[in-house]
Parts: sequence; C-alpha cells; structure tokens
Amino acid sequence: MSRQWQGMNKEQITRAIGLVEDTEHVVAVFKALRDFNVRVLIMPPGNDPIDFRGSTNQRPFIAMVADDGDKALGPEGFHPPSLTELVKMTDHAAVISTAPVTDLYQMMSLMPSYLRTGSLIIETRPSHDLAWVRFLQNIKPDMPVVLSVPQPEKKVNA
Repeated sequence: MSRQWQGMNKEQITRAIGLVEDTEHVVAVFKALRDFNVRVLIMPPGNDPIDFRGSTNQRPFIAMVADDGDKALGPEGFHPPSLTELVKMTDHAAVISTAPVTDLYQMMSLMPSYLRTGSLIIETRPSHDLAWVRFLQNIKPDMPVVLSVPQPEKKVNA
C-alpha cells in the first residue's frame, strides 16, 4: 500500500518538518507538500498492487520509490503493473544511488511546485541504479531522467 501525506494540514506538516530538519532532502519534499499543495506518495517494495491513478492524475505530485533498504531489489522488487502505471504518469525522474543530494531533491520538489508536474524520485543502491534507468527508458523513452551515482573509487598505484 502506498503512503500519502496529502491529508495533513499545514500545522502538522510544519511539525513534521521540525522533526526532519536535520535531513534537508526530506524538508524540500515536505515544503512542497505544505506550501504548494503537492501530493506526496511513497511506493514501498512488494508485490501488492497500488492504484496511483486517482492521486497522480491530479497534478502536481512527487512519488518516491523506496528501493534503498538493507537490500535493494531493483524494479523487479515492485508490483510491475503498478510501477509501470506510475512511470507512465510521471513527467521527469531522478534515480539516486548515493547519499541524499539535497539540491536534487529540491529540484525534483520545485518542478511540481511551480510547473505543476509529476516528479518521480527513486532511491536505490548502486547495484540497481542502471536497472532503474533502463526500466524508465523502456516505459517512457523521452522522459528526462537525472542519475546520481557514487564517485568511482580512486585506484592506488602499488
């Protein structure tokens, strides 16, 4: 089952921001929810179907796919028809396999806030970032996708 925070009032959202203010990337999403009435949805891994159509047909929205737990699963770890429908309704996406990049979360929150679009943020591990990009490109080849990957390790000369 997806999680939606649209039912929270501004006071509740402001309190939630106070609880997560040390995680600036989350604050950007909550501010979009509070200040611009952007819907926020979270898709957890699993094979349970999720009907996003009622939520994502009403722009703007930020959908977050949580594939960054102890064991990342890649696109195969999510209900395929639900995930496919979500991607089809999205205008742009970010695949993040690094520590949270605050500027990227702000950008993905500002687009729905000002342009009234649908943003998709996929949080994953480096082992699955390219699988996510391929999945997105297979479903929606023209959708802009931003990829945040770890820097390559520097080789030490022996």
